[in-house]
Amino acid sequence: MNNHDPQILLEAVIDNAFIRKGKKGAQDADKLKNWFENYYEGTSDSGILTTPLFKLFQEPGSFTWRLEAGLRSFPNNKAALADRLSILLEFLMKNYEFSIDMDFLNRYKYSSREERLLEILKYLHTGNKSRADIAETFGISERVLSEDLGILQNGLEFLGYSMKIEQMNRGSNTYSSLIHPLFLALRTDEIFSLTVGLKLLSRGTIFEDSLGGIADSIYKQLSSFAQEVVDRHSEPNGISYSDSEMHFVSSIQSLKKESRRSLPYYLKEPILCKVSYEEEGMIKNVAGTLHLCKEGQNRWQKVLVQNQEEAIEINIDNIIGIKKIEG
Repeated sequence: MNNHDPQILLEAVIDNAFIRKGKKGAQDADKLKNWFENYYEGTSDSGILTTPLFKLFQEPGSFTWRLEAGLRSFPNNKAALADRLSILLEFLMKNYEFSIDMDFLNRYKYSSREERLLEILKYLHTGNKSRADIAETFGISERVLSEDLGILQNGLEFLGYSMKIEQMNRGSNTYSSLIHPLFLALRTDEIFSLTVGLKLLSRGTIFEDSLGGIADSIYKQLSSFAQEVVDRHSEPNGISYSDSEMHFVSSIQSLKKESRRSLPYYLKEPILCKVSYEEEGMIKNVAGTLHLCKEGQNRWQKVLVQNQEEAIEINIDNIIGIKKIEG
């Protein structure tokens, strides 16, 4: 359609955007028109509905800026309003070929504080964020932000477990999420799988330390009740969960443990490294890239070190050290 036609008015466009959605669509259209008259740009404007469509888009970005100003000032259900605006904007892009950045609507599509808090937890996994970053991304005031951060620092109780954030730098007021990203979408059966299941399946394999660490981090954030449920299945299988990285072990044991932790790093892509290992009471060294063993009964207890001359299978319990070869 011709998006410069002065006869195309906002009111008619809103009606057309919802016309195929039945009775509820008509109600949503009326509510959206009422919002435009009372809150668009954060003020009331009785003439906005009779404004030609092309005038609303004369300045790039000004239309969405005014929409967001109205969203911020709207005292009622912002999530429902954001859904209605999403329908309208998609209709405008499809039928009038306007280019509209709809990302700002994501800040308001939360039907409850709990839903917003969960989204903030996920957002903080993209890196440390300042108070200003969080407030802008989620379209909330400083007062609401302070309340949200207070809840998250004390621990958000959700589906039987507690999820927290921490303040990384008091000087710059940056925050990060303590919860493991996998943990955000878990059901109770998934929690069981990623605690007891991970410990059992990775036991004695090259992934025991890294997967065990994930299980530990999940277990530490469970509620007392959830921990008791997990413990009932853990104790009969000899499974325990670490509260600390501090262990009193011999130097050789420490080296072996550290090497096992680094195995997934060297296995995920070809990285030239030097592997030190024990064999018949002697310490040997071999240079090459690490690979999974492709076959054999104990393939998960071994790694393959491969170079141009040879390929050596080494039991992971015999590895003392792995060092990246630079250059």
